[in-house]
Amino acid sequence: MVLYSLRTSVIARSTPRPRVWSCRSLVLDEEDGAMSFWVKVGPRRESVGDLDLEHVLGKTRRLQEGERLSALTKGYIQMCRDADGEDVASPRIPAHKWLAAEVSLGTSHFFLHEGRWYEVGDQHLEGIRQQVGTLLQTSTGLSLIDWTADLKDEKEYNREAAKHGYVCLDRARITTDLHPHGFESCDLFGPSSELVHVKRAKSTAPLNHLFAQGRISAHALHWDSAARSKLLSKVREQNPQHPVEDDFVPRKVIYGISLKSGKPLTVKNLFTFAQVSLLQATVALRNSGIEVTVVNIPTVP
Repeated sequence: MVLYSLRTSVIARSTPRPRVWSCRSLVLDEEDGAMSFWVKVGPRRESVGDLDLEHVLGKTRRLQEGERLSALTKGYIQMCRDADGEDVASPRIPAHKWLAAEVSLGTSHFFLHEGRWYEVGDQHLEGIRQQVGTLLQTSTGLSLIDWTADLKDEKEYNREAAKHGYVCLDRARITTDLHPHGFESCDLFGPSSELVHVKRAKSTAPLNHLFAQGRISAHALHWDSAARSKLLSKVREQNPQHPVEDDFVPRKVIYGISLKSGKPLTVKNLFTFAQVSLLQATVALRNSGIEVTVVNIPTVP
């Protein structure tokens, strides 16, 4: 897949206002375990619990035009494992790398992702949408439980799914010599040893992280025997009767996605760069002999 990278400073000056602009870490696995964030854009920093877009862009509005991009690149966001911001979980990541944006200009679409702008032409974009549409229509061979109103977050959803034939491995990190910082193997381990990654999203921009997580964990388990051994131990600790084999290697990755809007997951309502990220992860996984499917998790009132 080819994307044309463009200098951030040039695009920032020459394009109209983005029609979609979202804030989310797109680079670190530790995001799911973060309880608070240090945000510094401009002269002061603050600790926030649930990071959202306004915590970042709100600070830029207090600055003069011409100073805002510099403040984002010099500023940072840092994740913490506790609510008080004392247990630091990540380096200081430049603030502009937490922003994702999409803007149309003529016959091209421009996307800001991890601090860089990319261009995708109309013909290439149509090809991406066709491939994603095919992927969304492919049967997974299994079903996930509905997201009912009583399940307030992913943690509760995964625990409920564990009552229906899955093993909940949400936030059960695996560390090895090859992966000293650890990684999350999956949210749910399926009845046929599928690696299921679950995301409840207000928009589809956070799905970039989900797709990267699925790719990273599957590759880690594919190449690291110590990681596979620890995964087997975690699965059998929770469900000694699970039929996972001793020679397990990842064969199938499933992305289970529920949109908080209640809309089904389709090409039309999937953030365009998320489609690009999904295809990038799919190609990388398939090159390792790993099947990839996507499941829409219905929202039930």
